[in-house]
Amino acid sequence: MNQAFGNRHHHKGYLLKSNAEYSFALLLDRLMEAEGDGRVLSWSYEPRPPFWFDKIKQGTLSYLPDFKVEWHCGEVVFYEIKRGYFEQKDITKYRRMASRHPNVKLVLVFQEISQTNSRSAIRLRCLIDTAKKY
Repeated sequence: MNQAFGNRHHHKGYLLKSNAEYSFALLLDRLMEAEGDGRVLSWSYEPRPPFWFDKIKQGTLSYLPDFKVEWHCGEVVFYEIKRGYFEQKDITKYRRMASRHPNVKLVLVFQEISQTNSRSAIRLRCLIDTAKKY
């Protein structure tokens, strides 16, 4: 049963926190029904336990991706869904994931922002470009 509460959606026992996460879950459902090698075997939302960053004394100590997806080919991929809003702590999480968990495949999925001259949009564009490196 799917129910929407503002931007939150109940779907398959999960409380998805945004419309973007809900849309991604629906896409994964469709890929589970698909035929062939591009098929999803299973997915989970905010999989537990989180990834811990050892020997970190301050700031972000752990990270919990939005989705864990197991593909037909046997590959396990974690996905973070962003909708045009990044903070410096997000970049820190991705950098720490890359350095502390290099064998974990993490894909950042985000909606492009429109081209505008506002300061916040320019800052966001810089953060997104930085995040793409990790």
